[in-house]
Amino acid sequence: MKCKRSVFFVLAVGTLLAAVCWAGTAFSQQPSRPPKPSPEHQKLQLWFGEWTYEGENQSTFLGPGGKFTGRIQ
Repeated sequence: MKCKRSVFFVLAVGTLLAAVCWAGTAFSQQPSRPPKPSPEHQKLQLWFGEWTYEGENQSTFLGPGGKFTGRIQ
């Protein structure tokens, strides 16, 4: 009987401790908004996004020349 009580007590305390730790981490921090970008960062937005390019290869001994296009995301 004494062994069953000890096991029950350990499980109960462990469960209570886990619940307290979870509640402390779940409710302690509110999600915050990301900071507003500075003017320097806003200038860099020019380089983000989808880019397309085109060009022309010259003929060499490796192969014929021709036009090419591409897209970078």
